[in-house]
Amino acid sequence: MSEKVTGVVERCGDDGVSWHIVTVSEEDSRPYHEWPKNNFGFIAIEAKIGNTSWSTSLLPPGDGKTFWIAIPAKVRKAESVGVGDVVTIEFDLRER
Repeated sequence: MSEKVTGVVERCGDDGVSWHIVTVSEEDSRPYHEWPKNNFGFIAIEAKIGNTSWSTSLLPPGDGKTFWIAIPAKVRKAESVGVGDVVTIEFDLRER
């Protein structure tokens, strides 16, 4: 994995469905604005925390400055990750 970001796991959502995310800081997000995006602004990546990898996207939250990476339940369980934990996510661009 060639890229790394470190951040705090947060819960996002208030409609009964919440996601666990890490926000990629504005500074760390800058180079990714140049990466290829789909029509919704998502950037397809292969991510990894610890020994667990998954296909996901850098998701634009709408501020035009940062991205989010969602961490699915199977990854949180496998790596014992919860809200408030600081994690390092490694990732590479993947083919869509």
